[in-house]
Amino acid sequence: MFYEVIAQFAKAGAPSFYTPGYEGYLSEAKDYFNIRSRVATNPKEITELGIIDDKTIRIIFRSHDKLRLEQISRSLRVFSMYLIDETHPLNFSSLISGKRLFRMHASEFASDEAEEVRLQNGNGGMDGDMEPDVEMNKLYLIEKMCLLLREMDRSSENIEAVREIDTILESFLERRK
Repeated sequence: MFYEVIAQFAKAGAPSFYTPGYEGYLSEAKDYFNIRSRVATNPKEITELGIIDDKTIRIIFRSHDKLRLEQISRSLRVFSMYLIDETHPLNFSSLISGKRLFRMHASEFASDEAEEVRLQNGNGGMDGDMEPDVEMNKLYLIEKMCLLLREMDRSSENIEAVREIDTILESFLERRK
């Protein structure tokens, strides 16, 4: 299962996530989380971590087992603990408010349908080749496109991405007629 977490520092007046060094520090915490979580009872992996704006980060992570949304912050405890480790020069320990580093909003992002299909089908078809991930995980592809549209700003890069998707879909539909 994939989950999306939108997080902001719990403490009012916290610095910007664009503060020099913070992006690298968040990346270190992500790597640490992924290494430590591989051997957990329920393995997890942060697959994406990005800064949305100066006060908000977005985390996409995968969990082997389905999680309850109210437990998501607990699932990211190793990530948060790395960030408040006082031995690190950039530690966020001064940003804790009410025993929390982040206020988080979590949602289920997608199921790991492709992985389930791979496990059920073994090596795929008779020739041993597996179908492309896009074919096996159509829901995930649609959700990624919806996410692009939902978070889309008016940048030329995003507008061009939507145009490319539209052109591909139009071409495909035209060929099917």
